[in-house]
Amino acid sequence: MNNKSNLLLLLLFGLTIGLVGWLGLKLASQQDRQIKASQIDRSEQALLLMQNNINEYIIQQQEHFNQLLNKDLNALQARLNSDPMIHDILLLNLVDQIVFPSQVNPLQQQNSYQWLNNIAIHDESNTNNQPKSGWFIWYQQQTEKYIFWTMNDSQKLFIELNNAMFMGDFIHWLSQQPNIAKPGYLVINDNQGRTFYQWGKELTAKADINIQKHLSSPFTGWSLRYYSNTQSLSTLSKGLFQLIIIGLLILVSIITYILFSIKRREHQEAQQRLSFVNQVSHELKTPLTNIRLHGDLLARTLNSTEIPAKSMQSLNIIQQESERLTRLINNVLNFNSVDNSTLSIHCSPIPFSQLLEESIEPFKPKFEQLDIAVIVNNAINSDVNIDHDIFKQIMANLLSNIEKYAAESRQITLSTKQNADLITVVVQDQGEGIQRKFHEKIFRPFYRIKSDLTHASGSGLGLGLARELARLHGGDLQLIPCETGACFELTLMEDS
Repeated sequence: MNNKSNLLLLLLFGLTIGLVGWLGLKLASQQDRQIKASQIDRSEQALLLMQNNINEYIIQQQEHFNQLLNKDLNALQARLNSDPMIHDILLLNLVDQIVFPSQVNPLQQQNSYQWLNNIAIHDESNTNNQPKSGWFIWYQQQTEKYIFWTMNDSQKLFIELNNAMFMGDFIHWLSQQPNIAKPGYLVINDNQGRTFYQWGKELTAKADINIQKHLSSPFTGWSLRYYSNTQSLSTLSKGLFQLIIIGLLILVSIITYILFSIKRREHQEAQQRLSFVNQVSHELKTPLTNIRLHGDLLARTLNSTEIPAKSMQSLNIIQQESERLTRLINNVLNFNSVDNSTLSIHCSPIPFSQLLEESIEPFKPKFEQLDIAVIVNNAINSDVNIDHDIFKQIMANLLSNIEKYAAESRQITLSTKQNADLITVVVQDQGEGIQRKFHEKIFRPFYRIKSDLTHASGSGLGLGLARELARLHGGDLQLIPCETGACFELTLMEDS
C-alpha cells in the first residue's frame, strides 16, 4: 500500500512539475505579449504626437499666408520679392479677374483658370461667409507644385510655393523636433514612397512592429511609419523565471509530503487502533450479551424473593455497567460501519413519547444517584417514522456525555418539536459548558478536550458517531450557543 501511495505521489509530483513548467512558459509568453502590446501603444502615441506636430506646422504656415489676403497690392509685391518660399502670387477680384500682378502673362492667366476650378467644389460646399482656405497640388511640366489658396466674399488669393524652399523649411523644422522614435526607426515617406526624413537607425531585419499614419494636406499621400523590434524577455530570464517557480513548487511539495506522511501515519495508527478495538469489541459482545441476559433473569427471579438491599444494589450496578459497556461496544462497531458505508437506516412508526422515554430510562438510575433532574418538554404527541436504534444511540451518547462530563449539573432539559418531516431534539445541561474553540473539534473521531487520567474516561467516538448517524438519517447534530452549560441540537428527517 505504501509503495503504491509513494508511486502515486511521485507521478503526481512529476505531472505537477511538467504542468508548472508549461505554465511558466505560458506566463513568459504572456509577458512577451504584454511587452509587445505596450511597445505598440507607445509607438502609436509617438506617431500621433508627430502627426499633431506636423499639423501644427501646416496651420502656422496657413495663418502666415492668410494675412496676405487683406494686404494692398504694394505689400503683396514686396512680400513676393522678399519671401524666397513664395514663387508666385495671384489675386482675383469678385468676378475672377486678376488684379495682382498688374502685368499678367499667358501662363499666369492659364493657371488662374485651372486653380479656380480646383477650389470651385470647396466654394460651393461652404454655406457660411467665413474666410475659406486650403491646399492642393498642381502639376506643371511633370513638376509638383504646392498651391495655397484663401478667399473671402470679394477676393481670392493663390500662393504658389517654391518647392525647394518649402521642403527645405519643412526639413529644418523636422530637425528641431525631438527623437521620439527610440528605440525604433521613424520615417516620413512622400507620396512616391520615398524616404523624406528619418529618425533612428534603419532596421536591417524585418521589423516586429510596423505602424503607419497618413499626413493631411498639403502632404496628401505622405505617411509616417514606425518600425521596431519587440524587446521580449531573454532566454535567461525565462529560464530563471521557471526555475524560481519550480523551486517554490518543490519546496511546497516537500512540505506537503512531510505533512501528508505525518497525517497518513496518524491515520494508520488510528485505523490500527480502531481495528484492534473493533476486534476486541466483537469478542466482548457475545459474553456481554450472556451477562446481560443472565443478569435480567436473575433480577426477575430475585424480585419474587426477599433478599438484602445491598445484593439488589450490586445487581443493579452489574446491569447498569453492562448496559454502558454495550453502548461503548455499539459505538465502536457502528463507527466502523459508518466509516465503511455499510450502515443503513431502518424506519418504523412508533409513538415519539414512548421512544423518548425508552431512550432516557437507562440513565435515570445514574442521574438519580448524581442528583440530576431530567425535565422533558415534549411537543410531539404523535407517531414518528424513524430508526429507533439510531435515535436511541444518539440520545445515549448525548446523555452519557452529561453523565461523564457534566456530573455537577443539577438539571437536564430535553425539548422537542416537529416541523413537517423534521424532528428536533435539544438537550441542555447546566455544567461548565464547552469553549467555542472546541465546538467543532469535539465531533472529530478520538478527540477529547481533556485526555489525562484525572478526568472522565471516554473513547472520543460518541459525538462524532452521533453526528454521522444524524446525517445518515437526513439531519444533523450541532452544538448551539446557550447561556449555561452545553446545548446540543439534534435533527432527524422522518421517513414519510
